This record gives sequence, C-alpha cells and structure tokens, in this order.
Amino acid sequence: MASLKKKSTKAEKNTKFVFGEGSKQAVEVIVRESSLESQYLHVWPGGILMSEYLFNNPDIVSNKVILELGAGVGLPGLLAAKLGAKQVILTDATQYDSILQNINTCIELNSLTNAKSLGLTWGRFSKETIQLRANVILGADVFYDERDFENILANVQYYFDRGCDCFYTAIHNRGTSRPLGVLLLKWKMNVEEIDISHLIMNSNYLSLTDAEKLRLVKITSHKSTAISHHRIKSMLGLE
Repeated sequence: MASLKKKSTKAEKNTKFVFGEGSKQAVEVIVRESSLESQYLHVWPGGILMSEYLFNNPDIVSNKVILELGAGVGLPGLLAAKLGAKQVILTDATQYDSILQNINTCIELNSLTNAKSLGLTWGRFSKETIQLRANVILGADVFYDERDFENILANVQYYFDRGCDCFYTAIHNRGTSRPLGVLLLKWKMNVEEIDISHLIMNSNYLSLTDAEKLRLVKITSHKSTAISHHRIKSMLGLE
C-alpha cells in the first residue's frame, strides 16, 4: 500500500510516497512536483500504478539496469533504484532542461547513488543513448499522443535488439489502444496484460475508478528485427 504526504510551496512541492507503509519492507520515495510545468512535473495515476506493481514485484528491477522513458518526476524509476536496481537511467526529452534538472533534484532528495538523468527524445538517438543497454524499460503513461507512438516503439525495439528483456508501460485509456495495437503488430511485439485489480484495491492513492481508466502491460519482442545503427540513422536521424 502507498500513502501520500505532501509539503507545499507556492509553485513547487515535495510529495512523499510510502509504499508498504507499516511493514518492514516499507519504501519512501520523494518527488518534486511543480505547478509551473503543466503535466510534465506532476505524478499521474499511471506512474502510481506502475510503482505499486514494482513494489509488489521487486525481482523485476533487483540488480538490473533500468531505463525509464518519459520519466517526468520519475516516481517508478526512483522506486526501482530503492528496490535494488543496479542502475536506473531516468530519461525525458532532451530539450526539456527543467525536467531533467528536476529529475536530478529528485535523485538528490532520495539520496540515490544508482540513478542518473539523461536526455532521450523519442525517435532520436544521441551518442549516449545509442550506447545504452538496459534489462528492463519502464514507461508510465507515455502513449498519449499518437504522433509519438511509433517513435517510442522504435526506441524500444532498438534496446530489445541490444538485449533488453521487456518494456512495462501503464496506459491511460484515451481511445489510443487501437492505433497502438496496429503498431505493436507492425513491430512484431508481444503484449501481456497484467491484472491490476489487487494493486488498486490495496493502494492508498489509486481509486476504483482508476481501474476503468488504466491498463498495465508487459511488451516483449516477438522476433528481433535487427535494427542497425545505419537504419536508425536513416529512419529517425541522429542528434
């Protein structure tokens, strides 16, 4: 279970989530939210749902390299670091300096030495991101703008081809399932839907109405498409 405690300032607030409150396994995560950055520096239910799932299944991240896409305030990635991940790379669009700086603040607030921020724009690669290898990718509520869907999947498939095992994503039902499904077929990816009822029932933050709005899925590569560096460059362009 996760309880929520907030400290407010005029434009920013530190929000503390306590997962497993009252138990020996309880884990606290502090994030910095800002009312000045619209949705980008705000914790959304999808991030809470994914965090609840990771807390209940710590083996997913334990001693592994974790890559979080579109991290925002980075709640799932920060929790993964506290659950024993070998390293967590929290990414967001390269052009959003304030978001990346905020991630660094969150890392400091949680006294983490196994986490770092990195600019990663969907559909593009830099010298740093093209060298990344991760065991698991996280993406909470990243599928909200259809124009970004294929770019996200291109990044994910590239890391699948570099040895990544799976991609966990929390999806808010906005009528995006059909176009996303078409692209998942195109990229030959498998999808496994995860039962979230028990996570929501035992959460101190999520409500029953969230069960109707949210989905949590595990995506894996059906068959490697062998995306080469050259193909990435020709398809998407390098920074």
